[in-house]
Amino acid sequence: MSRLVQVDGVCIPGPIPGAAARIAARDSLARAQLWLLRHATKPTLAALLSAVGTDPRAVASDRAAKLAAIPGSTATLEATLRASLGAARRRSGMNNDFTVFTPAQVDRITCPTLIVHARSDKMAPPASAEYAHAHITGSELYWMDGSHVAFALEAADTAPAYVVNWLRRTG
Repeated sequence: MSRLVQVDGVCIPGPIPGAAARIAARDSLARAQLWLLRHATKPTLAALLSAVGTDPRAVASDRAAKLAAIPGSTATLEATLRASLGAARRRSGMNNDFTVFTPAQVDRITCPTLIVHARSDKMAPPASAEYAHAHITGSELYWMDGSHVAFALEAADTAPAYVVNWLRRTG
């Protein structure tokens, strides 16, 4: 591997996701989210940002209102949800997301590494990014403002471009 980009990755043990996370991983919920994003964008975004982030509800609602006012702002999230449909049938390993695991041996990574993580991520704790950064020699840590879906929503106008520029710079 010549370069590595880690976005919202978990590399240290934390709480095992509960029943709500198992339900959230189902196709029916992804389909419902897609429908709601198209027909009730602002309240859907507010609920999503509150559910997957640690920011106060008022901050999440404000971000949701700003995002809902931008045409096409949910396109990346919608594409991600569509791509996840059928995941349970395609990946029996999805159960790994719901079991205790051994911490990743990130200190063995030797290629240039960019770690991209959201400051208010409730699903993949920011401590994972800090751990990876501290244990991957020469890694770079790029913080996004926002929740677990920051790369696709709150930082969609800056984070993907940063990654592309980093890949060009390190290539």
